Amino acid sequence: MRILFLLLTLPLIFACRTTEPTDKAKREHLAAELSRIESKYSVQIGVFFFDSETGETAAYRADERFAFCSTFKALAVGFFLLEADEERMNERIFFTEDDLLSWAPVCRTKTATGMTAAEICEAALRFSDNTAANLLFDLLGGPKELTKRLNALGDSVTLSVRREPYLNEFLPGKPDDTTTPKQAARSLYALCEELKAADNEKLTLFLDWMSGNDTGKTLIRAGAPSEWQVADKSGSGSHGTRNDIAVLHRPNRQPIYAAVFTRKEEFSALPDDRAVSEAAAAVFSSGFAE
Repeated sequence: MRILFLLLTLPLIFACRTTEPTDKAKREHLAAELSRIESKYSVQIGVFFFDSETGETAAYRADERFAFCSTFKALAVGFFLLEADEERMNERIFFTEDDLLSWAPVCRTKTATGMTAAEICEAALRFSDNTAANLLFDLLGGPKELTKRLNALGDSVTLSVRREPYLNEFLPGKPDDTTTPKQAARSLYALCEELKAADNEKLTLFLDWMSGNDTGKTLIRAGAPSEWQVADKSGSGSHGTRNDIAVLHRPNRQPIYAAVFTRKEEFSALPDDRAVSEAAAAVFSSGFAE
């Protein structure tokens, strides 16, 4: 019932409470800064920030599709936490060397002992372990089941089709394994609200795993005010894709939910973390969430 409630109310929340900043100067300043960063790094940037306390938003290419890459791991872990009881969290999952992908810093050391479902979730979030991500897909029932869960949450945009590592390849003109910055931030917000309503300890665990994510320290976290706490999940892939979704906690205020996605034209282009961190910094220099 809670998910159904969110499905019905999220459009109203964002239609009634969140609008583009009414200050034209702020919007123009942000657009100019992000355009400058795009030219500087030869990237396309998509941005959406949502202040859950005031409803203010900041947006740029917010409805354009980008490959979500490893940012999906945050949503997949969130859904598993939402559904799993203690027994399910402690279930031990076994796998072999044949299951290992090239990026498996945690799973590579666990083929003899297996891992609990909770350990798989942590490996996927803290270390972006791709083998752990596929094991997590198995726990959820596969990419299509992740899409169904997102649909039930009110997200009809994000489309999960492939497993690791193939989902990191952006297919121009196709929606497979893509989302938009606006939808990514909205879904992260909605999922956190679900976790908080179900069991605040699960939300705390979820954010702790994301806060311990070293792969994101040069992304949104680097562009946010230094005194803020940032829990994030990064991603990268073909076409120089470099992404980050985040929950930003400020002293004595409700969090901000954010997504910064970047992409280059050439398939083999290298990602650039600076484009993400500078885009986040530009949002705050524009006067957002003052």
